[in-house]
Amino acid sequence: MQGWEKKRWLECDLWLESAVIHLLNGVCLPLTNKSFPDEKTNLITKEFIQQAVMVNKLTPISYINDNDEKRICYKPKEVIEWASGKNFPYFPFTLADIEPVVEPTQNEEKPLGNMERDNLLKLIGGLVMKGYGIDIHADRIEGAKQIIDDLSLIGVKICERTLRDRLKQAADLIKKP
Repeated sequence: MQGWEKKRWLECDLWLESAVIHLLNGVCLPLTNKSFPDEKTNLITKEFIQQAVMVNKLTPISYINDNDEKRICYKPKEVIEWASGKNFPYFPFTLADIEPVVEPTQNEEKPLGNMERDNLLKLIGGLVMKGYGIDIHADRIEGAKQIIDDLSLIGVKICERTLRDRLKQAADLIKKP
């Protein structure tokens, strides 16, 4: 199978069961001159697939096509992972063909979503209102200097302008009592 053919197959969200059977037997539909496996080979391969389903190595996904026929599909990544540990010498895919999914580590920062941002602003605004008795809805926020001084005592540095800006943003999200 050529690189562009592999790429095309790997871009599919699902593979029909019949396609999986052919791929496992080295027949790369529809771009091949190789003869189809005989019916016995197809049945044996289908039994292997059914065994993999029974032991939860493959998850069948059913759908009804336009002709009201039930079709079974599988996720390509799942098929490749399963088949890599089996003896399918003509199967054209290996684990190296699957792009690794990189999970973000705890050290990687991801941007806050709008809801997260709004919740954090509400939290800050609410704590300042309740804990410091500051009216964050006022035209001029009095007492921001006290918060800056208290934060610096525990090693947190923030400029007064930033604090005032965030408190104004919080005021837009919090109903005035």
